[in-house]
Order: sequence, then structure tokens, then C-alpha cells
Amino acid sequence: MDPDGPSDVFKGIFFTSLTGAALGASYGKFRRHKPLALAGMSAVNSGLVALVFFATREYVVAPLLVKLLPFPIYERRREWANARGEKPDSVYPVPVSFHELRYHKIPDTALAGGMTGALLNVMRRGPAGIIPGVITAGLFSSVIQFIWNEANVIRIKYVSEHKGIQHPFGNDVPERTFSENILDGIGKVFPLKRITDEQYLARLVKEREEVLRRMEEVERELEELENLEKDNIVDNP
Repeated sequence: MDPDGPSDVFKGIFFTSLTGAALGASYGKFRRHKPLALAGMSAVNSGLVALVFFATREYVVAPLLVKLLPFPIYERRREWANARGEKPDSVYPVPVSFHELRYHKIPDTALAGGMTGALLNVMRRGPAGIIPGVITAGLFSSVIQFIWNEANVIRIKYVSEHKGIQHPFGNDVPERTFSENILDGIGKVFPLKRITDEQYLARLVKEREEVLRRMEEVERELEELENLEKDNIVDNP
């Protein structure tokens, strides 16, 4: 588990409750209906939702994805967790490129958001609310996480360009594409063999040669049949 997980849960609950209180107070003032009471209720409700979401993400979803996903950041965290007994002072892996930072915790957030949305929708609508809750909350939380990540990227680049401070990521070169990571994950589950572009091209050339050879054989067979028909016509005028 991320050593910063407990603090992330606390900060998530605090800022979500603060936002809920501000929205509740604004709504109450706009409607002229007890803004302090609405602020308190909104803060409590927002805090409870945040508790479920952030606790699920940090204590349930994140450890599970570290064990399952093939993406580089998860692989480094998996190696860190396996070697923690031998190297207790090792540093927890963090994103090493802007590419990783942009997609940081999006799978965790999407899954935790879907689970939280399903739970809340079941309480309101019963079992029929599971699928809509998963889709809506999962997409919404993923978009918010991506916006947060992109804001961090912009902030780091701004500080680097305007303050003369070198950012820690070096050149923004992604390690592997998303599709390559997906194929790696599928390959670990199913016995699929990946081939290079050169191997694929060589296979196409070989298949083309096989097709041409087969076409020549068919043409020879047709010529033989035509010759046989001509011979039959000559023998039987």
C-alpha cells in the first residue's frame, strides 16, 4: 500500500467536506434557507461519500491493481512491495514521466468511483441502480482525476519554465503506449505470442509466395484438363 495512503484519505475527506460545505452554504444563501444548516449537512454527507471513496481506493483497489496490472508504475510498486522486507528504507515508486503523471491513479479512481457510485445508487434505487451508478460515478471520478493530473503537469511545466527549476521528469517520452501495455496484460493471461513488425512482414511475404505457388499449380491443372479435353475431341470426332 502507498505509505501516503492514510494522508491521502484524510486530505480527500477534508477537502471534499470543505467543498460540500461551501456549496451547501451558497445554495442555502441563494434560496434564503438556513445556509449554515445546509452547509453542515452538505459537509457531513460529502465527508461520508469521500470516506467510502478514498478508503476503497487506497486500501482495497490500489493494492489489488498493484498485483494485477502490467503497467510500468504498477510493476515498480509490485517490485517495491516484494522487496520491502529486504529493503525497508526503499522509496515508494512515483511517476517518472509526464505520460505516467497524466494517467496517475486513473484506474484506481475509476474502479473506486464505480464501486462507491454503485453502493450509493443501491441505497437510493435498489439493485437496479448498480450499473448506472458504476458507469456514472466511474466516468465522473476518472475525468476529475485526469483534470487533477493535467493540472499538476501544467504546474510543473510552468514552474520549470518560469522559475528556472528543472523538473524531475527529463524528456517527456512515454515508456510504452497504452495499447502495448494492454497487449502485455493479455499475454500474461492467455498464451499469445507477440511478434515484431519485421517478423510480421516476413510472414506476409511467405504467405504471398505460398499463394502464388498454389495459383501456379491450379493453372497447370487447368492446362492439363484443357489438353485432355482437346485429346478427347480429336479421338472422338
